[in-house]
Amino acid sequence: MRLPLALVVAVCLVADISIVSASETSAVTNEQGCIRQRGGPQDPGTVPPPVMDACVGPYSLRIPANYFDDQVGPNFDGSFGLYLEYPDLTPFAPGERTHLTLDVATRTVNIGYVYLDRVSAEAFMQRQTVPDGSGEDAPEMDIQTRIKGKEVDGLTPYYADVATYRAHYLAKGLKPSNSIMQASYYKDWYVARDTRGQSETIVKCTSREVQESGVEYRDGKLIRSKERQLPECEHTFVMPGMKVAVKINYVRFAFKDWKKIQERARSALQELSRDADFTRR
Repeated sequence: MRLPLALVVAVCLVADISIVSASETSAVTNEQGCIRQRGGPQDPGTVPPPVMDACVGPYSLRIPANYFDDQVGPNFDGSFGLYLEYPDLTPFAPGERTHLTLDVATRTVNIGYVYLDRVSAEAFMQRQTVPDGSGEDAPEMDIQTRIKGKEVDGLTPYYADVATYRAHYLAKGLKPSNSIMQASYYKDWYVARDTRGQSETIVKCTSREVQESGVEYRDGKLIRSKERQLPECEHTFVMPGMKVAVKINYVRFAFKDWKKIQERARSALQELSRDADFTRR
């Protein structure tokens, strides 16, 4: 005899039996053949944190839940980032990101990985500094319009020519009050190249004309200061052997540690992989 669903639920509640639907855990395969087990609801404060499946293209990973943004696991579509605490670049304590504060967000280094299945590593990096069109309507997107400076921390700077960009947009009819007139709208670019002159690393940070750091240390932790601006950086590089692009976001205050952050992003992916071939590359 088949019992009504409501009666089944009632019996389980009385007997303190948990109900897990088939949709809570299921195997998912991506386009490159990587299989991950998609988990169900869990407590982000669980200690030790459960280890979750994730994929980057064909590569299979096992990642402790406290590495993720919500400290639960990858997004429903399988995308994910590693959210590490600056300056140690270790995951936050389980549950620390549950009710995300501005201070925790400020000291977060967000590392994202994208498998390059339809574009070469070289072409992907070229797109970071060369506009798709002529660049006439967005001159700041073309590296040729920028002010090249002396090397900074191993990177060649290409500073935003803010005054020229403002004049361009004023001539286009934009109002002086438009946000595009603000120095904070623009990014300075810092580039490392290989022996062939191809871009290996590109870090784009809020213009140097914004002099505030937006952060301060309190009790040994980096926190948001009372300054109005919070300059930030977007850091891009490629792991060509694996065809994986890496995009990292952090506050500009951490820019001086770009090499340390890049190496951590590289090593974390290798450490968390359960693909022996991946770790050898």
